[in-house]
Amino acid sequence: MKADRQEASEPTSEDKGPFPSTGDVVELRRDGALFRVGAVETVMPDGTGFWLASQGLDTRIYVPSSQDELDIRIRPVPQVASELTGVAL
Repeated sequence: MKADRQEASEPTSEDKGPFPSTGDVVELRRDGALFRVGAVETVMPDGTGFWLASQGLDTRIYVPSSQDELDIRIRPVPQVASELTGVAL
């Protein structure tokens, strides 16, 4: 058994996780520090990156998928409606 095991919730550099889809809310982190949260506005058809929508004073930005120094985390969608109504979304 390895002593240097990482927690399952922490992505490794080899496994960047799933690529975001249009409408997903993502967190952008650099060196563990959160620097931007936003909704994915457009995903490039060839998978080279995506655009984060502008929000408040934050302008629209392009996030290339090849940026190794960025940690891109997709926020889970809350299931509030299904919990209140008992109807699955």
